[in-house]
Amino acid sequence: ATRGLADGDAVRISSAVGDVETIVQASRDLQPGVACLPHGYGHGHPQTRQRLANTRPGVSYNDLSDANRLDGPSGNAALNGVEVLVERVGAPRSESA
Repeated sequence: ATRGLADGDAVRISSAVGDVETIVQASRDLQPGVACLPHGYGHGHPQTRQRLANTRPGVSYNDLSDANRLDGPSGNAALNGVEVLVERVGAPRSESA
């Protein structure tokens, strides 16, 4: 709300390595300044060969995370704490709608 975003707004989420577009679903469960993007299938990229998964396109935080940034203790890809910018896509929605 402090950024002028509301449920149903289309947004672009950008990180240092990529960006995705999705729809806002506001939650009081998050701390101010935090964005949460639950895992989505995000398939449909031309380089994938996952025939069944490609029938379920969507956004994925994999497109925002840096494959070279690893979690120290586990050595896995760091998927949390990714710094992002969230911006509205298109015109603001009408308050009378």
